[in-house]
Amino acid sequence: MNGDGNAEAIGREHDLTGWGKLMRSIPVHGHMALEMPVLSLKEQFRLAGIRLMEERGIGFVESLDFLDFIPGSGGWKESIRLWYTGLEKKEQRLFPGYLLLAHGIV
Repeated sequence: MNGDGNAEAIGREHDLTGWGKLMRSIPVHGHMALEMPVLSLKEQFRLAGIRLMEERGIGFVESLDFLDFIPGSGGWKESIRLWYTGLEKKEQRLFPGYLLLAHGIV
């Protein structure tokens, strides 16, 4: 960043993976496709006549890869991965990933 404190302020307002995604979006690191986050696809499934069978967040461990765009974050990434993989499946569901899995039957 430009050294005026914006990076520090942004870092406090976003989780670590969000900060990594921000770092990745800076042109020096490459560019990202347009993202359109959604919390649910229930209404779209209903309107399309598709019976929603399951909807849940996935990709928590995969989202840790965004930390690669923050210099020196390797230790954090591995610590978080070890902590998360040590949780029971029921506990892991409390920390959804950045992807929404929605599947249904026509």
